[in-house]
Amino acid sequence: MSLLHVKDLEVALRGRQVLEHVSFDVARGEMIGLIGPNGAGKTTLMRAILGLIPFQGVSSVAQIAPASRGKYAAWMPQAREIAWPVNVRALIALGRIPHMGGRATALDDAAVDRALAHMGLTKFADRTATRLSGGEQARVLIARALAQEAPLLMADEPVAGLDPRHQISTMTCFAGLAREGVSVIVSLHDLGLAARHCTRLLVVHEGKLVADGAPQAVLTPDLLRDVFGITSFSAQTQHGFVLQPLEAL
Repeated sequence: MSLLHVKDLEVALRGRQVLEHVSFDVARGEMIGLIGPNGAGKTTLMRAILGLIPFQGVSSVAQIAPASRGKYAAWMPQAREIAWPVNVRALIALGRIPHMGGRATALDDAAVDRALAHMGLTKFADRTATRLSGGEQARVLIARALAQEAPLLMADEPVAGLDPRHQISTMTCFAGLAREGVSVIVSLHDLGLAARHCTRLLVVHEGKLVADGAPQAVLTPDLLRDVFGITSFSAQTQHGFVLQPLEAL
């Protein structure tokens, strides 16, 4: 069953066509990487799907009433600023707001505990979030989205600014959620992470969806040349498909 249906989605901003005729469906449990060069329209696509900006066409998520949308889709934008000096647990608990009728319940507390554990933040639970490093703050914001426990999780460049260990652990966490039935869509610039951890890639180029499929089928030499302007090395290994960009063309 489709968890997200997008049909002929188009966005025009300030008189410029940013997205044209984008269509795809997302099933439960997919780990999808949204990739493309800077300015391709990835962030615009994600925001339109969520109904955060005006668009033409169909997004099944945007059709959900705003009061219920937060239970269905969790969103982690690129912006990483934490403005208030609250502790980490309180910040992550904000992800439970769509589920709360008033006071937090034991179910909400348990969801926060799971999010803390997923991101390796349990020992930071009582620390002031604004006093953490930039990478630690990014993990806190990912945990806030995880605490929402929505069936669809969308994250815009969630591993940007993280060290390699935490980039890998974050992508592994997302892939684990997908195996549990959550549909995950992450925009990425790291093609190696996309190849290694995603089950499916959507490639956006000049406002159009130009490729959709398994990483090994999508990340061909021709596409990497035409869309990204690079050469690469790729191989099927005992760890799965791996790809390393090599040179700019």
